[in-house]
Amino acid sequence: MRNMVTYVLTMIILVSIYSNIALPNQTNWFLEEVSFISSTGGPVYPGSSGALLKLYLRFIGTRALYPNVCIEPEYPFNTRTYCSPLLNSSGEPVDSVETGMLLNAEFILNIDRNATPGTYSLPVIITYYTENGLVEERLNVNLSIHSYPQPLISVVETYFTPHGYPGSYPVNLVVKMRNDGNVSIDSLDIHAVFQENIRPESARSSITYRVEPGQIFNVIINNLAIDPDSQPGNYSLLLNIDGSFRTSDGVLYNYSIQISTFYTIDYPPDVNLRILNYKFTANVVLPGLHNTGISLFVQSIEPGIVNLYAINVTLINSCFINGSTRDLIPYNAVLYYGDAVEIVIRGINIGEESFVEAYVTLLVMIDRDGTTYFSKFDSKLFLQVSLRGLNITIVSIDWFNTKALPGSTGLQLTVVIANDEAVVLRDVVAKLNLSNVFNPDYLMIYGVQIEPYSLAELTYTGISVRYDAEPGFYSVELVLTFYLANSDGSTRAMTMFFNNIGVNVYSLENYENFIPKVIVESIYWGEYTPTHIYPGNPRAPLTVLLRNSGIYSVQNIHVNLISLNPDIEVLNPVVECSNMLSPSSSCQSVFYLNLAKANSGLKS
Repeated sequence: MRNMVTYVLTMIILVSIYSNIALPNQTNWFLEEVSFISSTGGPVYPGSSGALLKLYLRFIGTRALYPNVCIEPEYPFNTRTYCSPLLNSSGEPVDSVETGMLLNAEFILNIDRNATPGTYSLPVIITYYTENGLVEERLNVNLSIHSYPQPLISVVETYFTPHGYPGSYPVNLVVKMRNDGNVSIDSLDIHAVFQENIRPESARSSITYRVEPGQIFNVIINNLAIDPDSQPGNYSLLLNIDGSFRTSDGVLYNYSIQISTFYTIDYPPDVNLRILNYKFTANVVLPGLHNTGISLFVQSIEPGIVNLYAINVTLINSCFINGSTRDLIPYNAVLYYGDAVEIVIRGINIGEESFVEAYVTLLVMIDRDGTTYFSKFDSKLFLQVSLRGLNITIVSIDWFNTKALPGSTGLQLTVVIANDEAVVLRDVVAKLNLSNVFNPDYLMIYGVQIEPYSLAELTYTGISVRYDAEPGFYSVELVLTFYLANSDGSTRAMTMFFNNIGVNVYSLENYENFIPKVIVESIYWGEYTPTHIYPGNPRAPLTVLLRNSGIYSVQNIHVNLISLNPDIEVLNPVVECSNMLSPSSSCQSVFYLNLAKANSGLKS
């Protein structure tokens, strides 16, 4: 019985609430256009957040007042704002609507991650006032949720590095690819399916960095062996790719694709050489590195004598220090069967890309079976450039041998930096930006050198804390500008920012017993000795006597005198009293006041 009574009362209340809302005999609003786009202006996908729904409504009635639009989102939509006033073309709410006016309303919708792509209906309720009272109209709009876009990845080029001759081992296959789609690549796992003439240790590779639409990236499949019986030519290659992709509005999704391409086995050269290894000569290789080199270890398996007399080099994504991308380098080396030699190509400036390619041709003269002839050995080198950040960290940051309190002066702040790289940080300029409760705003240290795998301590002095500073943690920023210097002599100018650091200002309540106590013991006219002063004196001396009544010494005491009388001017408002005031000691500050316009009497 109780449930029945409750139900009846509820119905009475609902009827009372809605009894004044009229439903029109015919619609007074025409839905002229619906725009539903992602936060970046593209299609809306499952998982999209911040999608913009914009409704364009034309009023075809006579007159309406205070129009308002609400939506009733159901799965897969949700929103924080359900209602919006109708806006004019300038984005301003309108109070009165006449026939033919075109208005709009905007809503921000989030889409459930598990939504199925398709078309969904969204109820729209328009309320407004006429001479007959409050009127409500209901419309439905159809909103499309799109399927995730299919990634488009194309193969630009494939080649073996350092060379791809029958019997070559170990070699790497470089697959240069381009993101041709309109979504970003977050990561890729690639499984390569070769023909029988390639024996891989592992046919897998991965990409773990972001690749934006239109960018070229490289897939490297390492440690391959080319069958010695392989015939030169092109062979099909299948790439099975599982990837994580990101739409323009940040929705992350997985997709699998297959790409067919080919690799080429080249004709063997006339000279039997092989490259055992190659690398940059720098310890840490970053984009923009200046004056580094490439090291090649070349072995001769030629039965005759090989005289290496020159090297022809062409660089991609880098250049020599004179700006050229090509150079013919004289060289002098004699190799017998089994001999190996290190060849260093110096003076290379790396560009801003993630890799460098070098076409290296060894020009040789061969002495075989009493016959001498010229030949060459071609190779194509692919060298990765590190895109990671340097492993330079802040180990600690703290006040030196004290604690910072409101009003503290002469503080020292110590910052300990760890260099966990195999490079020297040379000519370091360390700028410390402080919060506005400290003075000064920033401090500089110049000429620091931080050795590889070592710690460096920076000490900033002369820091003061404002008297009205609240106790708490205050963020600071350390900016390091330096030259990164490798052991091969290569350098790069760099700047690093450390923003996630800070220092504490402690409460005075915990240190009241330790706070120095300085009191004004006396104030009198005269310069250190009392005297009589009369109005009209343009430079009247006033002495302030301070005494340290505490048990701790006080440093850097400055006294600031402010006149509260308009007829008195303080000529020297700030005077140093003492740079060190020990307990029970006194100090004097002499101020000079302009009493030319002063009247006699008590002054403050």
